[in-house]
Amino acid sequence: MFITGVRRGQAGAIGASLLALLLVSACANRVPPPPIYKPPPGPRATVVMRGEVKPGETFGFFVFQDGQNCKQPQELGVGRSGVDPATVSIGARFVTVEMFMLLQDRKSCRLIWSFEPAAGRKYLMVASSTLSGCRGNLLDATDPDHPIAERSLRRRDDGTTRQCIPLAQTHTRAELATDARAHSEDDADLPIPSDRQAKRAPSGAAPTPTPARPAPVTEDDLSDLKGSSQ
Repeated sequence: MFITGVRRGQAGAIGASLLALLLVSACANRVPPPPIYKPPPGPRATVVMRGEVKPGETFGFFVFQDGQNCKQPQELGVGRSGVDPATVSIGARFVTVEMFMLLQDRKSCRLIWSFEPAAGRKYLMVASSTLSGCRGNLLDATDPDHPIAERSLRRRDDGTTRQCIPLAQTHTRAELATDARAHSEDDADLPIPSDRQAKRAPSGAAPTPTPARPAPVTEDDLSDLKGSSQ
């Protein structure tokens, strides 16, 4: 399952954390970076972060303190080519994450998703650069030999200019897996409701029942989050 985006020209506050890795002088970094994320008291999960980026590119993952509205980012981990962030703990509760990349041309690429980490489980977040921008991946890697796509994931951006889509307008991967239309080339591309969903039944017609036994979903179907740089 892929998510696409577009290039961006401004790094913003989150980009400051990444720029700090690239600038020789700290005083040249005029935008203060976000604070470091600290998990709240209570049950926790583990997050491993990996980057598949080109030389000169930098990536980071950030948790929004206000996950509903995608505000107040906190740094979960920042890395660059050949250097991955340290493994960290995260609260076992609803979180919204932004994956942010600075590419070779110093433009940026970002993806935003929400999910519900479970206590005691291990999650793998991967940031990859592509010819058109970037791609993200979120897996439940509790069993390292059999990682699976995280089914509670909800996409919160539309790949262009719309950021922080309201939760009520999103679907989890698990919800999409029960919808046969999620397997079409168009609807499988974005895990957000499409205009076609609102128009799929004629006015006054009864809604089409959800199949009792949906087609099985493979890891390839739900593997990646994809974006393009801006």
